[in-house]
Amino acid sequence: PLGIAFDGYGNLFIVERTASRVVATSPNGVWCVIRCSSSTGSGSNQLYYPSSLTFDNLGNLYVVDNGNNRVQKFFINPNSCVELTTTSVFESTDQSTSSPWMSTSLFNSAKESRFSHSTVITFETTKNNLTNFNCSIPRIKLIPNDTLLTTPIKFRRSDDFYLNSMIIFECNQSHPFTSQWKFFNCGLTCENELHFNSSLIINRNELYIPKQIFPYGIYELKLIINSSISSSIFIEIIPTNIIVHLIQYGTSMITISVEDNLILNPGKYSIDPDSNLFNSNDWIYEYSCQIDHNETFLINSSQSLLFIPRNSLIPNKTYEFQVKLTHYNYPNLQGIGYLSIRTESLSIPMILISCLIPTMCFSNFEYEYINPTTQLSLFSICQGNCSSIHHITWKIYQQITDDTQWKLFSYNNEYQLNTSNLTIEKTIFSEYPNVSYWRFEVIYTFERRISSSSLNFVINYPPRNGSCSINPSHGTTKTFFKIICSDWFDENLITDYSIYVNDDSEKIMIGTSFLPIFEVYLPIGFNQTILVHIQDEFNAMTIVKLCSIQVIPDSNEISEFVDWSVRLLTSGNQNLITQMFISISQIINSINTSNSTEFVTIREFLLPYITNLPITTTESIKLQSSALSQLTMITNQLTRTTSTLASTKCYELSIVLQSRADEISYEDVQIAADAILQCAANCFTAINEPLQELMTVLDLDFDRANTLPNDYDTDLESICSNP
Repeated sequence: PLGIAFDGYGNLFIVERTASRVVATSPNGVWCVIRCSSSTGSGSNQLYYPSSLTFDNLGNLYVVDNGNNRVQKFFINPNSCVELTTTSVFESTDQSTSSPWMSTSLFNSAKESRFSHSTVITFETTKNNLTNFNCSIPRIKLIPNDTLLTTPIKFRRSDDFYLNSMIIFECNQSHPFTSQWKFFNCGLTCENELHFNSSLIINRNELYIPKQIFPYGIYELKLIINSSISSSIFIEIIPTNIIVHLIQYGTSMITISVEDNLILNPGKYSIDPDSNLFNSNDWIYEYSCQIDHNETFLINSSQSLLFIPRNSLIPNKTYEFQVKLTHYNYPNLQGIGYLSIRTESLSIPMILISCLIPTMCFSNFEYEYINPTTQLSLFSICQGNCSSIHHITWKIYQQITDDTQWKLFSYNNEYQLNTSNLTIEKTIFSEYPNVSYWRFEVIYTFERRISSSSLNFVINYPPRNGSCSINPSHGTTKTFFKIICSDWFDENLITDYSIYVNDDSEKIMIGTSFLPIFEVYLPIGFNQTILVHIQDEFNAMTIVKLCSIQVIPDSNEISEFVDWSVRLLTSGNQNLITQMFISISQIINSINTSNSTEFVTIREFLLPYITNLPITTTESIKLQSSALSQLTMITNQLTRTTSTLASTKCYELSIVLQSRADEISYEDVQIAADAILQCAANCFTAINEPLQELMTVLDLDFDRANTLPNDYDTDLESICSNP
């Protein structure tokens, strides 16, 4: 390819000199425009070693046809895309052509036609089929792959999950294709097709399944391309452990008065992650109690609610209640809940404590999981007569093992320790790697009374004892780098591998996968570090730093790289699209050029590929926002259309991020929010500065603003002009 140009509809046109043809690309695919099936020559539908092309402000396409010493002008039919009716004017005898354009030959020298006479031929072309070209049958690579009905990949019903694919299509030109997912319930075979509501998007190469969509069981998920070629993956939806709470919020320890009735209600306060409601009638309840760490005794009750009348407990004692839940129909489904109660003789309010983000505190029997790589945010509330609170104090305790005494921990932030909420920075946990257990106690002081509550945590240690490698150690923007992570151990399931590029200035996310072996394209950089974030199902994370990688541009011509990237952009693969986005963006961001028109059109051309991507997981939000912040970085190369599309997509990302802010970690919110804010600021600057005359209006914006629409009536004598 030697030259590129954009039409008014955002389609990219590319001159291929060696092939002597012109092709066009859009987010819907790539198709041939000029000299698609004919040989090289001097006919009106032929080219011979063309070198460049351009559009005028009326949408006419001019191609410099070097081998024929001429410039050809092509009139575009704006009402069609591939299926067109065309007319060709050419010398002497009748010919047929498959060009979807109407062409007239012009000459550089004579400015007049050399045809002594001509014949006008009208013919029709139909939509391109795969059989028109030298193409192989498309191959589908599902990620993950290599699953069988007997060895399906397992997902908990409470988890969202995301399936990726790569469409491998060897062809002398790319072509749009249709995708559809179908779902089958499996027994001995998978013949029963399932149908879901319209909220499930099934016409993309990638598939996002929100939580609680599939019932328990084994399923075949089949991706069908062009209604004939398919590939399947087998999954099994398995139950999630229930979270048993005896009281509201699942507080570990409370203080109560023996003069008050006590109600333990696991049937009301327990949580079934696989359902929006906890069905208390599905479970068998077994209660037990231990007083002051002495012998445990059973409580004669199997109801979902345990009522303990006032004055049934003894003052100044510690009662440890336990309830075991067993499912009626599935005895293997069980859950255990704990509650420690300190009793007082005076009437006092009850204090409850819990995590501000419930999904960041996962229950592990009598403890809550805490991740040493994320900050901890707690809140406390007072129930009862709380009108005379004098003081609130937090205390933090450490424990090396669960059979040692709690040791008071000295925390320097006094302000944090005197409010109803408490935020602990993640550095506290990393500074004490040998401490496995933590207790956070809040004490409310009233007039002549004190009430307290606490929550116990155990460290959820991140994945460990493994390694990651990347191969090769250097390459170009077209090199597929293979990353292999092996031998990682975690008590819980490892669910995500995210890839970041960290150069001297910033950290950029470029891909995510739940498989330990994956391939990525990397952006240019001479001393960039690759970071692999390995995360388990409860969000504990290990960061692996790989060796420095050198990536250089594959070609000195940005147009050639864009042309090569288009086939990957049309794949619909979110990882590949964002990787190409970031690579192209960084190349054109780094070039200090006096002719930015080409880069302006490239940015506008690229944008629809990412604005059409679905917003699925938290990693998807981070990935797309990172790519958009890179593409919009050079604000004087953003047209109004580019700014509008980018800002709209960033707004959509922010809405989804806001809806999940109470479900994901502070660190994840910060990464995504920073990129979204950067994108929004770039778009605002690009729109505002020309209005403030602080930046020159782009030629493309100026032409669009001053070009009359095709249906505009300029006849002053017409009825419409003289109402």
